[in-house]
Amino acid sequence: MAGLQLRLQRRIAIAVVAAGEVRADGSRRYAVEDHLVAGAVIAALGTFGIDATSPEAAVADAAYRSLEGAVGHLVTASVTGRSASLTPSMFRVDGDLGAAAAVVIRPHPGDSVSPA
Repeated sequence: MAGLQLRLQRRIAIAVVAAGEVRADGSRRYAVEDHLVAGAVIAALGTFGIDATSPEAAVADAAYRSLEGAVGHLVTASVTGRSASLTPSMFRVDGDLGAAAAVVIRPHPGDSVSPA
């Protein structure tokens, strides 16, 4: 990511959205797993040099970092985890993931540089 910023000669922006879901009755549900996964992604982006964040991103990052050791328990103890019979071992961040694993879904207009 930092290499991409250097090649483009400008900072890049990455949107991380803890989207939740829409229930059958049309109401929205935002769950603990959405918030923690967003925080994990934001924390990982920081290791790649993407460090300027919105207040919302900073809060998700801080929540994840401070609760990282309990993520498996928190998710499996949540409403979603209990209903899906999830186990804590299913929630580990792959430390071997790198910038090459990033997928650009919609590049900024005018960008002709790949993220890898």
